[in-house]
Amino acid sequence: PQTVARLIDAVEEEGIPVVFTMELSSENVADAIVDATGATKLVLHSCHNVTRDEFESESYVSLMYKNIAALDMALNGELGGGE
Repeated sequence: PQTVARLIDAVEEEGIPVVFTMELSSENVADAIVDATGATKLVLHSCHNVTRDEFESESYVSLMYKNIAALDMALNGELGGGE
């Protein structure tokens, strides 16, 4: 709980607009931070793990393009829809 509280404080103090999660990870901490701060949650894909759907419909390159889009939204503040 102390770590989550510290992260929430940091997001609020620094005005951090995005909390990134990794694919297939528990998003409990990210959800708590997003709920408390109003930040947007986005996925940054390592491509080490994929779901069955991703395996069937995505490629390494398409996942990297999704990462570029997420980073662009985070860095340029264009967070209208999130992912």
